[in-house]
Amino acid sequence: MGVGHDMSPSCGGCRALGGVDLDALHEGSRGLRGPFTVAGLSVTGSAAADGRQPAVIATTTGAWFMSSTGSRLRPGGVRARPWCAGERPREPAMRKVIANEFVTLDGVVQAPSYADEDLAGGFEHGGWNARYLDDVSMQWVIDNVRGAGGYLLGRGTYQRFAAHWPHAPEEQQVLAEPMNTLPKYVASTTIEEPLRWQNARLLAGDLGAAVAALKADDGGDLHLIGSPGLLQTLIHLGLVDELRLMIDPVVVGGGKRLFGDDGALQPLRLVDSRVTGTGAIIATYATGGG
Repeated sequence: MGVGHDMSPSCGGCRALGGVDLDALHEGSRGLRGPFTVAGLSVTGSAAADGRQPAVIATTTGAWFMSSTGSRLRPGGVRARPWCAGERPREPAMRKVIANEFVTLDGVVQAPSYADEDLAGGFEHGGWNARYLDDVSMQWVIDNVRGAGGYLLGRGTYQRFAAHWPHAPEEQQVLAEPMNTLPKYVASTTIEEPLRWQNARLLAGDLGAAVAALKADDGGDLHLIGSPGLLQTLIHLGLVDELRLMIDPVVVGGGKRLFGDDGALQPLRLVDSRVTGTGAIIATYATGGG
């Protein structure tokens, strides 16, 4: 297999190319046929890089690509980086699913923003979060929304957002711009495509498989906003990596809750916390998957 970095018997990485003729490599050989081992990867097929096209290498760990110069080797679907043959390529980082939630001290996440936001179950305390917003918490909201690579939304949250953000006033554009332009993935069995909101699409088929596929794809982290039913489902499936919570010093006595009553023990790890000027606590917790 042609390798573009300066091959030498004195290089520990090159010595890992057991059974490969180093002289032939130095002379610019661009094609070798397996089986042989490169940095612990058992090559079973052939590899050839002709200076114009990358080679595809069949290995026991799946398909790998070698750059046209032979200087880079990477697993299929992962961006290449320079490496020495003695270094095993790192596993690609998965995208995270990060839940962003306003939550009361008794664990309710229903209707934080305004009175008639979500009246399900006769909920009468909508808008409980507004009094606790200050400069610190608003910057936290902005950083989360603008730091996302896309959004995961349940049906109710999607419908409320789709009705508001495309028509948001100028002073809300710092949030409206990413909300309107970034991809939005909607979990629903009752609404149908095409979705009217720009860059929004339904998650088709099995929800867990669909979200797992998104996590394995390229891009920034996926932020789940509101959507308590969707959040509980993804927590149950082990697909949520972080919880970013604004915990308000208020009790509302009932409503849709952050966690379901499933009896499951779910240890979390505190990553960061701070107290706002209004007495709210902003905390980030890593789950077992984070």
